[in-house]
Amino acid sequence: MNSEIINPLQDLAGYNLRRASNIIILPLEESLRDINISIVSATLLILIEANPGVTQSQLGREVAIKSSNMTPLVLDLLGRELIERERNDGRSYGLFIAGKGKTKLKKVWRCILESEARQSNQFSRAEWKQLVCLLQKVWK
Repeated sequence: MNSEIINPLQDLAGYNLRRASNIIILPLEESLRDINISIVSATLLILIEANPGVTQSQLGREVAIKSSNMTPLVLDLLGRELIERERNDGRSYGLFIAGKGKTKLKKVWRCILESEARQSNQFSRAEWKQLVCLLQKVWK
């Protein structure tokens, strides 16, 4: 009997994307867990830092999270004093990074950059850039 398994999925983009995603994301999730933050919350912090005053609904649209799911995420970040909000107008609030959030962001970026370095080391710089561009074509 042949010891190799035939895998009819190996030529499918979705299957390969999922496998690659697991290889990249699982170690990053673990390192972020060590600093007590999820990938989603880390993403929100990064986007708030890059877009001071962004609203919760703008963030939700950017990361494709429903409003009802964004509320507990934002409340958690507020409760942990990682972000703060200021009234923009009568109905909306702008979100900003708080002091604790700046400290947390330094740790988040360190985890992300270390993860990217580990994953990209098997590619040339041009190959990695091409991979990122191709992945963006899938979701943009």
